[in-house]
Amino acid sequence: DKVYEIVTCSGIQIFIFLAGIYSVPPDLYEAAHVEGANAWEKFWMITFPMVMPMILVNVIYSIVDTFISESNLVMEYVYQLSFKNFNFGLSSAITWIYFAAIAVILAIVYAVISRKTFYYT
Repeated sequence: DKVYEIVTCSGIQIFIFLAGIYSVPPDLYEAAHVEGANAWEKFWMITFPMVMPMILVNVIYSIVDTFISESNLVMEYVYQLSFKNFNFGLSSAITWIYFAAIAVILAIVYAVISRKTFYYT
């Protein structure tokens, strides 16, 4: 049951990773092969650094997707407050605090991961 849930929720991330992997120029692999690099070295020295911006995008997307999921307890509580109890003020206040907490978490994650990310132009 959990494997099915993981697979159904990871479609966008898979496409982002595929786009990142296909954006790596094959010339880099050819040059590394000529220099005598093995597959492990090609992965860690070429593929991983070139895909690192996509990893950052995927991590941020996954965090936001997790926090706004319908199965999230905070989102269920806000939905119940606003649309079943019609307490729009309290639900709005909770939503703004929740948004601020998510923004702080995203800022920390972005700061940590972006220090290791190098953008090739």
